[in-house]
Amino acid sequence: MLVSTNKCEDKWTLQIPNPKTFTSVRQLKQQIDQFVQRYNADASLFQWVATADSILQKIERIAKRISATGH
Repeated sequence: MLVSTNKCEDKWTLQIPNPKTFTSVRQLKQQIDQFVQRYNADASLFQWVATADSILQKIERIAKRISATGH
């Protein structure tokens, strides 16, 4: 499956009925497979907008915050 966002899982869980409504794992799998086919028919590749340096800077800021908590 091509992933266009980090919320791909959220997209398909919102579009597939509640798993409790399925009578079998096979039926659930078929529904998931159908979703993947429909999704991939109109999928686009993920495009990075952040630079590697900006990502590393963010990680550094988060690491400093975490280490400052004293845990």
